[in-house]
Amino acid sequence: NYLQFSEMLKIEKPEEQAWFLEELAKVSENDDYSPPCEAVVEEELGGSGIWVHAEEYGDPSALADIVAAWQRKFKSKEEVIISYALSCSKPRIGEFGGGAILIYRGKIYAFDGQTDAYAKFGKLKKGKK
Repeated sequence: NYLQFSEMLKIEKPEEQAWFLEELAKVSENDDYSPPCEAVVEEELGGSGIWVHAEEYGDPSALADIVAAWQRKFKSKEEVIISYALSCSKPRIGEFGGGAILIYRGKIYAFDGQTDAYAKFGKLKKGKK
């Protein structure tokens, strides 16, 4: 199975970039698995910032924790949305999906496509919009 994402974080100041990359490295060192994602300071892909991405399996929740900590530490009001896709190499039932995580002013809000669809269906079934 795969969990993929690719986003540009608008972290433009060198001291903030250094802090972010250091925090990401700490998570990677403390994790028995792989790092939450790859991260590269980028000047060309959509402007200055940090490009975070995962080609095979990433951890958007761990990334969201670091982004929220960055927002709190540097008092950023920049919203960050990490959208991700869940897929697999064969068309297995229930193995596809996706979602998004909104990080704003140091708080994390998670959205899951399937959960949100079932919640909406429940409302529609009861005659609500």
